[in-house]
Amino acid sequence: SSFADVVFFTNSGTEAVECALKTARKYHSANGAPERIDIYGFDGSFHGRTYGAINAAAKTANLPPAIIAAQLWTESRFDPSTVQPSSGAQGMAQFIPSTWAVWGNGKDPFDPFAAIDAQGRYMAEVQRLTASLVTSDQQRIEFALASYNAGHNEVLQAGGIPPIEETV
Repeated sequence: SSFADVVFFTNSGTEAVECALKTARKYHSANGAPERIDIYGFDGSFHGRTYGAINAAAKTANLPPAIIAAQLWTESRFDPSTVQPSSGAQGMAQFIPSTWAVWGNGKDPFDPFAAIDAQGRYMAEVQRLTASLVTSDQQRIEFALASYNAGHNEVLQAGGIPPIEETV
């Protein structure tokens, strides 16, 4: 028996994980430990598809993936069912309905992958809209985040980060 006696191909990280879990369960069942069925994950850890979506959005927005991920954590704790009662913001990326109508491409705001994609495209746009104020890469990121939260017109009017409690 060689290493190439069994080969499997997958289309996604999800399928690869599923196959690995099934293989591990089959192994333990065949080797006298069928009770070994528990699966553990880290709270807040990334699913492969989510990680890929975050990286794609970061590339679209020309931002580090950690910025996109931190923004999602701050907005919703990665919960795609989140609704903010005061603003009506919805989903993992917390778009208000009027902004989602423009950036959501007709998709469901509670679809995490549609939300992450829209987040990347929107972050690219707010950077473009506030570029006249930017004098450093740090400002580019800060003004984009402030624009996402308060709106790019507020950032332009303030000449930078507006004095809004949750934006400062």
